[in-house]
Amino acid sequence: MNFQIKRFGLWSILRIGFCLSFILGLITGFFWAFLISVFGNLLHSNLPVQTLDFGRIGMIGFFFIPLFFGLLYGFIGAFFSLVLGVFYNLVASLIGGLELEISKKGLDKEQEERMYHWV
Repeated sequence: MNFQIKRFGLWSILRIGFCLSFILGLITGFFWAFLISVFGNLLHSNLPVQTLDFGRIGMIGFFFIPLFFGLLYGFIGAFFSLVLGVFYNLVASLIGGLELEISKKGLDKEQEERMYHWV
């Protein structure tokens, strides 16, 4: 049985785009917080002049840097996901959406009814 995705709900695209981008931003933020902490401490301990103590900043940064990157990536990812969703809906309304082919192989009658109930 063939189905066609004619449009996506923009609110669901916005939520999914924000959540996935937020998680990617958290991972990136922890990576940068780790690098700042490690290399900042190495720099602080090996320089003869007094520099900024990156150890204390690193401890604070392990909370704020990932949060900052998560929110930054989240809002940017949500914006671009929304833009792509609008473009998809526009193009799908003009030339048709993505086609899906779903097979009934291996389903009993009850599973088949539940599967096609939403159509």
